[in-house]
Amino acid sequence: MRFFERFRTALRRYAEGVHDLGAAATPAAIALAEERLGCPLPESFREFLAQWNGSFLFHDDYSLFGVAGARPELDRLTSDGGEVIFGETPSGGLRFDARGRVIFLDAETEARTVFGSEFERWLDALMAREGLIYDREGEFRADAFEGADLAARIERKRAEAAIRADPDSPGWREELARLLEEAGQLEPAAQAYEEAVALDPSAAGAWFALGKLRRSAGDEAAASRAFQSAGEAEREPEESAFALAHAARSARAAGMTPEADAIAARVLAAAPAFVALQRAAAEHLAAEGEHDVALDRLALAEAVAPLDAAVREASAHLRARRALRPLT
Repeated sequence: MRFFERFRTALRRYAEGVHDLGAAATPAAIALAEERLGCPLPESFREFLAQWNGSFLFHDDYSLFGVAGARPELDRLTSDGGEVIFGETPSGGLRFDARGRVIFLDAETEARTVFGSEFERWLDALMAREGLIYDREGEFRADAFEGADLAARIERKRAEAAIRADPDSPGWREELARLLEEAGQLEPAAQAYEEAVALDPSAAGAWFALGKLRRSAGDEAAASRAFQSAGEAEREPEESAFALAHAARSARAAGMTPEADAIAARVLAAAPAFVALQRAAAEHLAAEGEHDVALDRLALAEAVAPLDAAVREASAHLRARRALRPLT
């Protein structure tokens, strides 16, 4: 059985009361839970329950559910579509996929991110990250914040600490990529996004961000490939069509006309009203004075339907309006 040595070492850094771990679960209780769920629990989580059945970490910021015998508020292991919901964080839920990876489901956006290659490594990454913002008494470290927000250097250290603890987790690499992008380090950000999608090809958001970075660097062919991968990874047809339209746009910019036409056909198959919706969105944005964003929407429509006269006319008209300067 695993000893969870790194986790135990991390626990010793905190005063009593910062973490509240349950007593060991019995093998029978774990077996009954697996029978009820209809699937086995990941090995490392099963062994965690055999030592701590239901736990609160960093006060009650992180709840790890248990099996029968846990406190009622933590006896909440459930299944959903073949995945096991095993905990909650301040901003969303935690679940295991069929491979035993830790999935974070954002409560607001419902975005899914793989934040753990497996449970024990995810736990080690969590303790390493939070150790940078919590002191021994479980209070926030004053030097970790700038006003109400985490300092940028601490955000980056947290991402880097999580990657060291769980190098096979794509979510932490995606987080680091976003922080590098915000800091203007665009090529390192692109490399981090590439590492993230190599670990999880279904990470649509990372693919899309990579496409934008490759487009901004002038590599439209690479941007098209990344946007196409984003479209293929997206679960929602409308979001898939939007990403594929970006792929078609970059393919046309790269002179890859046959590829662009093929991608455009896929957009219309997924969302037949795509072109009309982009025109309508552009009209609304232009009325609000958002001319550049409106032109981007029309560029997507034109990439999908390059011979559509109404789209071309709307684009030319909007460019002319944007070019006008008030008389003085």
